[in-house]
Amino acid sequence: MVGRWGTIDYQDLMDFTDEVLRRYPDVDADRLGVCGGSYGGYMTNWIIGHTQRFKAACAMRSISNFVTSISTCDKGYLFLLEHMGLNALERKGVIWDESQILWDKSPLKYVRNVTTPTLFIHSNTDYRCWMDEPLQMFTSLRQQGVPSKVVLIHQEGHELNRSGRPVNRLIRLNALCDWFDQYL
Repeated sequence: MVGRWGTIDYQDLMDFTDEVLRRYPDVDADRLGVCGGSYGGYMTNWIIGHTQRFKAACAMRSISNFVTSISTCDKGYLFLLEHMGLNALERKGVIWDESQILWDKSPLKYVRNVTTPTLFIHSNTDYRCWMDEPLQMFTSLRQQGVPSKVVLIHQEGHELNRSGRPVNRLIRLNALCDWFDQYL
């Protein structure tokens, strides 16, 4: 996957979806949803910018713009550059020299293609994926008239779904279920 985000991973997920639909004819292809968190949130944002086959989406703790997230992620810019397949140490760590590559791998670049109603669930103390990441997608979708919503969970971090307070985990699950009930 290193250096190939948004390529073979996207194709694998589309192939998997096709295979599920082939094997299980009772699954309604007109009522598919897509959802993911962290890297899965990135992929959710990527997917909705590259296909309209999903009728609803939920991106949790997601990245939308690598140009901005590269300098704010708590794991540091080297972590993200490595995953982008860019050896920052060989380049003396100059991240802005790679801004076109970072932008090309950013779901926000493809936001004009999005028609999928999208829910963004994010924690306000997530230092891995800062709050500006889902807000960039949300704001762009709203400007285009795409139904979208942000659910902000207070005093939780990136691990909300695994180690968050039970009440906040329920808020997340209820928001997710309500969104898919409404749009699927």
